Amino acid sequence: MSQTPEASTSQPATEQVDVPIPAIDPLEGHSKRFEYFYKALKLASQKLSTKWTEDDIAQCFPTWAKESPQGVAQVRVQIGEHIRDQIVEQSTAILNSYRAADGIDTLAGVIADAKERLKEGNADGPDVWREGLTPKILVQARTGRVLKEEKERLEGLLNELQEENAQLYASLEEKRTQRKEISKQLDTYLTGLDEAIEQANNLPLDDVNEWMETVVDPVPVEDK
Repeated sequence: MSQTPEASTSQPATEQVDVPIPAIDPLEGHSKRFEYFYKALKLASQKLSTKWTEDDIAQCFPTWAKESPQGVAQVRVQIGEHIRDQIVEQSTAILNSYRAADGIDTLAGVIADAKERLKEGNADGPDVWREGLTPKILVQARTGRVLKEEKERLEGLLNELQEENAQLYASLEEKRTQRKEISKQLDTYLTGLDEAIEQANNLPLDDVNEWMETVVDPVPVEDK
């Protein structure tokens, strides 16, 4: 007689669904100038990765190229895509390490501001480009005001610290003077105490005993 198999009580395992991670757009939140720069980088990577032609690959592998000419074309495309992706990935990592996107965005903002000022007819200012001016001088003209404000702030902080140090020094000198006065008074007291002890030690012993008997045990009046 066959036995009826026991019903399985285990719950079926929940299948884990891999949620695709959305790719981060390197152009998101950046200026048009950086967008043009990044597209030019990808275009240069594309041209570099497709520099090798099918004939170049066929010369490297002549036998295989004769047997599978279509395979040569596919391999050329795959290698080109791999090289392009590697160049773009490594170049993007280098740009991110130097924060090139933020720098290009700043440059775009400076150019836009200059165009707006030129449009409004505002061509004056220490940081406005003029013929014969070097970029170093223009940077100094823009940063000089900021450095001057920072210098004034640091000088004010230094003056506060010097004033605080002067107050602490005056308080220290006052306490030092008080300590000297107290030490002087203590020396005077100790000197007087030593003199009193010395005089007490020099007193005649009989006179001391007689004085002690008079003070401690005086004679009654009726006995006199």
